[in-house]
Amino acid sequence: MSVPTQRSGIQFASEGDHLLAVPPPLGPDALRISILVRLDQYRALHLAGLAASGALDASNPAHQRSVQFRMVQGALSREIQELSRLAAQLQARLLARRPRVWLIHASLAVASHALLARLVPLLLSPQQSLGRFRLQANNVRQPLVLGISNIFCYLLQWSGYPIAVYNIFASEKSIAETARFRQRLGALETAVQQGVNVEAPFCLSETSWEGIPWDVLRA
Repeated sequence: MSVPTQRSGIQFASEGDHLLAVPPPLGPDALRISILVRLDQYRALHLAGLAASGALDASNPAHQRSVQFRMVQGALSREIQELSRLAAQLQARLLARRPRVWLIHASLAVASHALLARLVPLLLSPQQSLGRFRLQANNVRQPLVLGISNIFCYLLQWSGYPIAVYNIFASEKSIAETARFRQRLGALETAVQQGVNVEAPFCLSETSWEGIPWDVLRA
């Protein structure tokens, strides 16, 4: 009977007098690559017409290839389930931190506006403005420079709000992308389990994959 143990972060399983190393579980990136490779094998075997040839004699090469198809199908289904489990964990973490994201960025926007609202009148006082820009009284560009500086300082008061909106929007987009990813992955798993020929799904493409914040799982 095998008994799992752990030493220095490496898992081992004891089998009698032997100690066997247990490989660590694959991460999202490794699972994606493995799934894409198995999908190529799955499609190649399916297109060869091996999915429905399971009632042949065991010595028949066609039957052996059909067994290979079932093995690839089972391994592919298990890896999709594991990636779906990681996606569910990621979605749970994103939803758990959603209130914190809203609260932090909204509070920073309000605080920055309150602070800058007090500092801007000091920056716009005539004495400090003239001293800051060192403008001569007869300089014709003085009104234009002062006007631009006034507009800039007043807009600066509200700069925290668009930053907060952007960060909150990015968080909500990550949640939505992860939910869509899980749905598409579930459809792929169903098709594989049913033995249906499938194409490489968009959710595993580079474009779609980069939109999933997998780094949240590593944090």
